[in-house]
Amino acid sequence: TDVDVKELPMMYKGKPGNFAAKFCFFDLGNIELEVIQPLEGDNIWTDFLKTTPNGMGLHHIKFSTPTHEPIRELMKENGVPVTQSGASVGLNKGKEWVFYGTDELVGFPVEIMNSIVK
Repeated sequence: TDVDVKELPMMYKGKPGNFAAKFCFFDLGNIELEVIQPLEGDNIWTDFLKTTPNGMGLHHIKFSTPTHEPIRELMKENGVPVTQSGASVGLNKGKEWVFYGTDELVGFPVEIMNSIVK
């Protein structure tokens, strides 16, 4: 079942995470552009900047789903790991975000966020 985000720890590559970042969101109609500035701690955004020429490019694509459980099951069945996860804040408070390690499959991570607020 889906997790209560109030009790959801930040995770990074299967271990408790302790990271911070600044986020800026741009509403472009049916597209949301997100600019992320990692500030501290180990995280997939800093990993991307360290391994990508000039630190620029597409990091991930986010999809909304009513709940996470069907996606968790599908990814687990296909051996796709969770690389980072946590509880949303601000406008998305009450939602969980999860990054999956789909880089080798599609060229970038896939982020899933639930649309039903818990």
